[in-house]
Amino acid sequence: MMLLDTHIWIRWLSGKSLPRTILSLVETTDPLAISAISCWELVLLSKRNRIKLPLPADEWIERGTMAVGIQCLPLDERILVLAASLSEHHRDPADRMIIATAIAYDAELISFDAIFSDYATSSGLKLIA
Repeated sequence: MMLLDTHIWIRWLSGKSLPRTILSLVETTDPLAISAISCWELVLLSKRNRIKLPLPADEWIERGTMAVGIQCLPLDERILVLAASLSEHHRDPADRMIIATAIAYDAELISFDAIFSDYATSSGLKLIA
């Protein structure tokens, strides 16, 4: 399983450029997933006008998951406890929840966030950057 960080998910589905190696991985890996917190982040980004969606956020999320075969992994108590126990290399709790989701599901995480690499060494995160 491969977990997409929020910005990778948005860029891929919006048709924005991704490096060929990342694009190839995303297009050939099955299953692909996102953390449920990515949906929350997307809505906030849209609400704050940091991204422009061609559809209402709920429709975009539906088309960006079920319609393209991406699983939306729930945040359960195991993931939330793990996220809270991670070191605070990354100050953003949503990003720590994404990292915890990847660790809990033993999934590879695709992200361009440079701080995520700190968790690859300290927490066993499988990171593709």
